[in-house]
Amino acid sequence: MDSFHDSLHKILPVNNNKKLVVRWMPGHVRIPGNKKADEMAKRAARRDVSEGKLLPKSLRMAANNPIMLPISKSSTLQQFQEHIKEEAAKVMHLSPCFAALQTIDPTTPSKHFAELIDQFLHHHTSLLFQLRTRHVPHNKHLHCIAKSETATCQQCNEGNQSVHHFLLTFPAYTRQCNMLRQELEMRAHHMKHILNDAECLKSLFTFIAKTKIFEPVFRDVSPPKDKNDKNS
Repeated sequence: MDSFHDSLHKILPVNNNKKLVVRWMPGHVRIPGNKKADEMAKRAARRDVSEGKLLPKSLRMAANNPIMLPISKSSTLQQFQEHIKEEAAKVMHLSPCFAALQTIDPTTPSKHFAELIDQFLHHHTSLLFQLRTRHVPHNKHLHCIAKSETATCQQCNEGNQSVHHFLLTFPAYTRQCNMLRQELEMRAHHMKHILNDAECLKSLFTFIAKTKIFEPVFRDVSPPKDKNDKNS
């Protein structure tokens, strides 16, 4: 507010007998001219310049040239953040992983993943994202990038070692799989639930921790204890 007053004194000298009234406008509903004012404000945030003849005399210099007002830091930051989001969305749509992500979370890209992993640690987040994109260090992916001689699962020798194989048809860890299915019931049969349902993630990480298959890369991925857990 102080910055506003300082700028106001520069634009409207004390001796010009003009009065400026600032009123709060409750949205764009049934307020004549308010929608237009909002559009003009957004133009100003983009540093577009209004025609000098349309501005009040106090905002014009000689030959109707408009006075350049101070740039709004908050508007500039908001515009920059929107630009970053748009660019990130474009990059994600072009990614080979995008189709796989869409099968798990049709809202991708969105805030959903950030909300999903809010209570988890960095290594949980990294592992979950790799599972969702199928770029987890399993033989199928490692074979695709020439880091493994075979795509076959070395634990059971039955089919390719993929995310689908690991979560849904992994005979080498029957006991752990049965515990996961008991906890998640029907949701345990669909990756879109296992990898995208907030209520499934703790059971998922508990299952992964018990198999210890990713421990060399991600360490212990047991889920964090609840804050209200007396043993935490």
